[in-house]
Amino acid sequence: MPTDPESKNTQVEVVARRPELRVRLDVREYTVELIGEGPEDTVAVLIDGDVHSGSRFVDRDRIWVRTGGRTFVFDRVNPIAAATGGKGSAKGEIVSDMPGTVVAVHVKEGDHVATGDALLTIESMKLQITIGAERDGVVARIAVEPNATFDRGALLAIVRPEESS
Repeated sequence: MPTDPESKNTQVEVVARRPELRVRLDVREYTVELIGEGPEDTVAVLIDGDVHSGSRFVDRDRIWVRTGGRTFVFDRVNPIAAATGGKGSAKGEIVSDMPGTVVAVHVKEGDHVATGDALLTIESMKLQITIGAERDGVVARIAVEPNATFDRGALLAIVRPEESS
């Protein structure tokens, strides 16, 4: 519950990634472009033609952005975890939510993984994203190879729960 009377929860949704990044804050859409990064996590962002600068701090679950004398906190939501209550798909499938290129495969089929272990690193929109295991289990399938391109909705990997003995 916010303690600042001016604080409010706002839903931020990525509407489009190409040809430009478009985000929706509540009901209004904005075009966003990162135009510069500096020392100590300082950034400059172009939002609908206006330059905004500030600093950011990113951890596993949240992003803090300080600009204009105010601090904004964003909860990072994994779309697979959100859609499945944090347990990945019922079949353990990890499916891309955007097109991209595989930069690295960090595991092989048969490997035992814990929740959060790195499975793949992909690149999309000039950003590298590490995809982690959504559950403890065994890598049943790696469906991509390094340098391969894939479309939105492509199967990337399958992690099955470990069988009880």
